[in-house]
Amino acid sequence: MAFQKNQNEENGGIWFSREELIGVPEAVLSQMKKGDCENSGDFRVTFKISDIGPVLRFAQNGNTRRRCYVGNDNKCNENIAIFKEVMILRNEAARILGYPNHAAFRLEDKMAKTPERVNSFFLELRERLAVGAEREIGELKQIKKEDLESREEAFDGNYFLWDHPFYNGVMLK
Repeated sequence: MAFQKNQNEENGGIWFSREELIGVPEAVLSQMKKGDCENSGDFRVTFKISDIGPVLRFAQNGNTRRRCYVGNDNKCNENIAIFKEVMILRNEAARILGYPNHAAFRLEDKMAKTPERVNSFFLELRERLAVGAEREIGELKQIKKEDLESREEAFDGNYFLWDHPFYNGVMLK
């Protein structure tokens, strides 16, 4: 309950200049809080999907997308202790019931039955999907390279998680 309450009441955000938000539609920017004093002229991007979603999808600046992505992934640090406690209690309960861990307890009445079968399935799936995934990553890297070169920016050969909403959208057009 406290975990969800923390998530619901989270109100973090990051200030960005207009230049850092190039590509984000004006209709989205007009809904954001405008800065004053030390943030004068800047826009506050919250971690709410209505703010961060369009920034990840449309912001041309890779560093802006990175800051949003990492900031969002690091929100609600107060939930770390709660999450840790839940993991400890689940493990303890499974062991009391005679299972080696929580995964074994949860899987016993499922089709997979054991954590080993789940891991084996995922390894096999990963092998089957690897070729297609490498091809898709190559295509996305090429799109990123062409985009950055068109704006006379250097391409470092990397494709990051925060690039995906932006460049995957380009692929779907």
